[in-house]
Amino acid sequence: MRSQLQPSAQLLLCALYPVFLQAPDVMRSCSMALQLLSTAVGSYLGGGLVAAVAALSVAAGQAWLPKDLNLGHLDYFLMLCGGLMLTNTLLFVLVANNYEYKVGPHERS
Repeated sequence: MRSQLQPSAQLLLCALYPVFLQAPDVMRSCSMALQLLSTAVGSYLGGGLVAAVAALSVAAGQAWLPKDLNLGHLDYFLMLCGGLMLTNTLLFVLVANNYEYKVGPHERS
């Protein structure tokens, strides 16, 4: 039987592998720790985003995320998340286009 954590572990390994290959040899453990730290900070920021949207939308008079989601505007929240993801993607493309790939010792021809 396939584990429920297996897909999560595969995604995590796919995210860590390029970090491990592209880091300088003396900084590999630090770069791995920073990558995992960024994952943890992203989780906290996601929780903070939900709390901020809930508080601000209630203060504006129309709750986006009430206890009964049928009465709220979850669509507004999802559009906000989509906009943030689009911004993140555009910034990623901008940085990735200027990145110089480091050829590893096992990849040299």
